[in-house]
Amino acid sequence: MKRSITSLFVTIFAIVLPKIASACATCSSQMEEFDMTGTIGVLFFMGSLMMLLVGWLVVKSFQSKTPWVSASGPEYDGEGEFRVPASKLGTITLLLVVTSIFSLIASAYYIRMSIGDWVPLNEPALLWQNTGILALSSFAIHWAQSASKKDHVKQVRTALIATGIFTFAFILGQIATWQLLYDQGYYAFTNPSYAFYYVLTGLHIVHLLGGLWFWGMSTIKALSNKTNIDDIKTSIECLTLYWHFLLLVWIGLFALLLAT
Repeated sequence: MKRSITSLFVTIFAIVLPKIASACATCSSQMEEFDMTGTIGVLFFMGSLMMLLVGWLVVKSFQSKTPWVSASGPEYDGEGEFRVPASKLGTITLLLVVTSIFSLIASAYYIRMSIGDWVPLNEPALLWQNTGILALSSFAIHWAQSASKKDHVKQVRTALIATGIFTFAFILGQIATWQLLYDQGYYAFTNPSYAFYYVLTGLHIVHLLGGLWFWGMSTIKALSNKTNIDDIKTSIECLTLYWHFLLLVWIGLFALLLAT
């Protein structure tokens, strides 16, 4: 199963990333003048996210027992060496990959907007409300993590349910902005700026839907009376990291749309 998943990711990157790079190269070859300041800013922001993720992993390792001291437990082997749980390591790896994808698309956005046929898009005011709702979902999942550390089962259940409600509300709000733009004649094929808006917001929604799948499994376990809260603490921690990350990504994308 692990080999199949790995093969799938390798295949995706072998096909998708070269096409994105090719598109970027095509756009850059068509421009006469291009200011690199915007692209550097985007790459700096996304690079900072990657550094934060790697830094979080390093800090977590140093907060644990020293590797030369013999220890036991699920995060240590028989020789006292620190081992990161597979779920945490997988989450960190996924976020690094997602950061790279959004960095490429955001860079392509800046490159493409320098071409003469670009028409700026007036972002719907509803995006401000949606941003606040996503922030509430991030707060709710953080509440779930804090409650799980204190073994407050009822609070964990309430916080997880609230996370799902706010997240679904955000997704519906984003779809509502699509409908508003569609009614005003902002079709994806009309102008590249409109197409990029749908791609950026749609890709962000896809990642949220993926997170909701794992949120659903954790929530079902939390609502089950047979489940021990210790069994889902790591899952909640990974979900918290993922939700905070997607909030930061959305803030970056929203700032990009507003600034351009």
